Amino acid sequence: MKASLSILGAIAILMQIFPALAETQVLHVVPAGTSGNTPQSPYATAETAANSISDALEAVSGDQPAVINVAPGVYAVDEEIKITKPNVTIQSRDAEGKLAREKTFIDGGYPERFPKSVSNRLFKVSANNVTFKGLTLQNTLYHAAGTDTDGGGAAYIGAAGFVLDSCTLTNCCVAYGYGGAIVFYQRISEDNSHLITNSTFHSCRTSRYGGAVSRTTSPSQIGDGMVDVIKCVFIDNMSIREGALAGDTKGSRWGGHFGNLPVNVKDSIISGGTGNSLIAANQKCSFENCIFENMLNITFSQGQYSFLVNNSIFRSSYLVSLKNMEFNCCVFSNITYSGQYGNAPLTGISPPL
Repeated sequence: MKASLSILGAIAILMQIFPALAETQVLHVVPAGTSGNTPQSPYATAETAANSISDALEAVSGDQPAVINVAPGVYAVDEEIKITKPNVTIQSRDAEGKLAREKTFIDGGYPERFPKSVSNRLFKVSANNVTFKGLTLQNTLYHAAGTDTDGGGAAYIGAAGFVLDSCTLTNCCVAYGYGGAIVFYQRISEDNSHLITNSTFHSCRTSRYGGAVSRTTSPSQIGDGMVDVIKCVFIDNMSIREGALAGDTKGSRWGGHFGNLPVNVKDSIISGGTGNSLIAANQKCSFENCIFENMLNITFSQGQYSFLVNNSIFRSSYLVSLKNMEFNCCVFSNITYSGQYGNAPLTGISPPL
C-alpha cells in the first residue's frame, strides 16, 4: 500500500516538473448564435463551447496544458484578451479538424468599429509557452502613449516561449509605440526563445520601430538570444517614427518590417513597405535563403552588432549597407547600392555591385 502511494506521489511530482506529461485540457469556442450551441463551462464540446476566447481562457485549469479550438468565424474583440496561464495553445479548427486561418478572424474593429481616437489591442501575453496557430489577427490600432516599453497591435509578449505558427496578421497598427503587429517586452536570451513560423505580416504599421515586429528599447531588456523567423512572408509593413499616427505618411521612417529585434530569419520573403530600414536595430541579426524585393530602402544596421546575409536574393530595391555587414553567396538584380557608414565586405555576389 505504501509503495503504491509512493508511486502516485512520484507521478504527481513529475507532472508538476514536466507539464507536458499532464493531461491536456481541450476547450472549444464557436461564434455566438451558432445553431445547437449553449455555452457551458468548461466548454468541452462544440455544443457547450464558449462564444469568446476570453471565456475559454477563464475556464483553463491552473498550469495544466490547454488547447483552445476556435471554430471558423469572426470574433470581435472590444477589450484586450489577457493570457495569464501558461502552456496554452489557441488554434483554429474547422469541422474536419483542420486549421482554418483563412476563415478564423480575431478582429479589433479598426477602422470600421473604432475610430483613431479609440485604442484596442487583441492580446496581452504574460504567461510562458503560449502558442497562436492558424489564426488571422486583424484591424487594430493600439495607443502606446509614447513609452519605450509598450506596443504590439495584435499581441504584446511579456513572457518566454511564445510561438506564432501558420497565422496571418494584417492591418495591425500601433500609435506612439513599437511593433505594429507584435512587440516583445522581456529579455530575449538563450533560455527565453520565441518562434515565428509559416506566418504572413501584411500592411502592419507603427509610429516608431518595427512595422511588423519589434522589441521594446528598454536597455535592461537587451539579451543574447534570438527570435527565430522561419518560412514567413512580410509585405508592405510600415514604420513612421516620431509621433505620426499609424497610417499617416508624415515623419521619418525606421524599421519598416523589423525593429530593435535580434532575429534569425530563414526561408522568408520580405517585400515592399516603407522605412529607412528593413531592420532598425542595435542587435545581431542573420538572414538565410531569403528574398528581398520591391523595397524602397534596405538598411540593416545602426550599431556595433554584426549582420550576416547568406544565400539570399535581392531584386528591384535600393540597398544601403551600413557597417558590420557581410553578404555571402547572394544574388542581386536591379539593385541600387550605397555603402554608407563604411563599405560592407561583399563576397560571392553575382553580379558584383
